[in-house]
Amino acid sequence: MRHHIPNIITLCNLLCGCMALVALFSKNLDLVCWWLAGSFVADALDGLVARSLGVSSPLGAQLDSLAD
Repeated sequence: MRHHIPNIITLCNLLCGCMALVALFSKNLDLVCWWLAGSFVADALDGLVARSLGVSSPLGAQLDSLAD
């Protein structure tokens, strides 16, 4: 299970980015800022958690590139 934790955080990053786009199309700039802040936090955490757990995977690398 611990191998999936960084991927889950990366998927949260991707979700936040998509939700920021939805908020942007709805012209709700306050929500855009909040979703982007969540995306930045998740982006920083996924690599930190992966390094601290000592896990990596090709799927994780691809997910991270997609989310970025």
